[in-house]
Amino acid sequence: MEIKAIIFDFDMTLVDTSRAIAYAMNRFAEIMGLRKVSYDEVLATIGLPMEKSLSVLWQGQSQSGWTSTQGNADPWNMRK
Repeated sequence: MEIKAIIFDFDMTLVDTSRAIAYAMNRFAEIMGLRKVSYDEVLATIGLPMEKSLSVLWQGQSQSGWTSTQGNADPWNMRK
């Protein structure tokens, strides 16, 4: 059998990427004008779908009210 690909899961299954995820979330917060979040807050959202993580971390802040300070970033349509 020929192996064509090997896929790794980097959401703390094989590698602890939690510090990098926390950094990325706070970088996102900075760009979007949101409050910074603690490492523990981010850790509690690892494994959730991105939309749920954003809602949990920044609950009470309207999605439609989010504006970017750098370009036209829309956190709810990042896959476009």
